Amino acid sequence: MGTTRRASCCCRTCASLSRPPLPLPGVAPPNSQRRNWDRETPHTLHLLALPTRGDLRSIRDLRKKHIPWLQHMRTKILAAATGLYPGSLDDDQLKLYFHYHPTYYHLHIHVVHVALDAGATQAVGKAFGFENIVSWLESMAGGDESGLRDVTITYTVGEESSLWKEVWAPLKGRERAEREKGTALEG
Repeated sequence: MGTTRRASCCCRTCASLSRPPLPLPGVAPPNSQRRNWDRETPHTLHLLALPTRGDLRSIRDLRKKHIPWLQHMRTKILAAATGLYPGSLDDDQLKLYFHYHPTYYHLHIHVVHVALDAGATQAVGKAFGFENIVSWLESMAGGDESGLRDVTITYTVGEESSLWKEVWAPLKGRERAEREKGTALEG
């Protein structure tokens, strides 16, 4: 292809499509998300960093060999985000995290201000801290191909998700019916 995918990434704001693009090199036009950022208030900042490489769909695809790339991406993402508020936003005021399971299967990194109301998007069992993922990879035994596909990841499934509706709800319904049947036999 001739492009260097190692550093390729764009950032999108979590705001409405009707707003003009951010005046920052490497930042694409905003996309529609649940959170709104007015582009003026640092503590409501919510960006998505979208690496353009297509071989990483979720954190499950991350391997030890990706650690240098992840560290490079972190540096670039923090520089772009803090550049939005020169002199008034520091790296330590930002949280970077991944979702698992993601909303869509193209690896992306959420960037939010530490003061942003966490809400469901940053809930335990949904959001996995960027630094924690890198540390997890660094501490793994094995070679460069060892990765998160090899570990157990506990996550939360909401009742509105297709996984819940198609798998867990029917199982819960059967369990409930069996309990009720057992209670009726005892009585």
